[in-house]
Amino acid sequence: MGTFLYILLFFFLLGLFASKNKKPTEKQQETKKDKSAPTVKKAKNSLYTVLKVSEDASLEEIKKSYRQLAKKYHPDRNLSKNAASQFRKITEAYDTLKDKDKRAAYDAVLKTLEEAEPQEEKVLCVAGSIQEMRGKLSESLKIPTAFIQFTHTGDIFVYKRYFACWRPVWQNGYRYHRRMVFHWEPIVELGFECYLPAMRKNKQYRRGQFQTIILTALDVENMKMLIGMCFNRQGSSVILSDSGDVFVEGEYAWCWRLTTDGYLEYYLPTDDDYDIWSSAAFNNRK
Repeated sequence: MGTFLYILLFFFLLGLFASKNKKPTEKQQETKKDKSAPTVKKAKNSLYTVLKVSEDASLEEIKKSYRQLAKKYHPDRNLSKNAASQFRKITEAYDTLKDKDKRAAYDAVLKTLEEAEPQEEKVLCVAGSIQEMRGKLSESLKIPTAFIQFTHTGDIFVYKRYFACWRPVWQNGYRYHRRMVFHWEPIVELGFECYLPAMRKNKQYRRGQFQTIILTALDVENMKMLIGMCFNRQGSSVILSDSGDVFVEGEYAWCWRLTTDGYLEYYLPTDDDYDIWSSAAFNNRK
């Protein structure tokens, strides 16, 4: 009996060893390749998931879901701690998806955001100012500039969803010397980079945490001229106060500051200011 058990154990171990050394079939190799290949991550917490509808939902389905969720999370009916913030998210999602133009632009951005994460840092574009970079992103993403938000923390949000990062960079260049024939002198110029970090951040837009940068300039006179253009006024009508406030023809028009990198920023201090500015900029574009 003992000999029989030893023989049985020998054949069991022999079969186990043979199965380990067996070559995988072509089908198994293809399956392994598919699992190891990088997958495209779908965007989480999109406006569609906030309203609990599919991306191809009709306007009636969006309205119906909004009414149900708004009724459920309205602060007057729901006394839980996160009811107010959830109600705000639902309202912001509905405001975008109910508008045909805003929804089409959001869908284009959502497609870009669903791409796989880069394995290393990738520079998307370089510009001489924040306003120029906003224009380049608007052209490449095919969305209005009003929905591209540059924050003072160095982040870029599109439709209040984290998209990429930005930073000031000093670039070496050359300019033609007028007094000397065929002579170019080296200079150092300020620029800005829009880039995707090696590891995409899992950032969420939270009201009250960000200041929105509208434009940048290298000197006060240029800043006045650019702000005046925003309001269809002359630069002489713009006053930059020592306290950091901006006045256009005597009326308050947000804030300005001198950065540690030596350039000037014109910015919106609150989220309510950004909502007013983006709404006006989008309506003017239409």
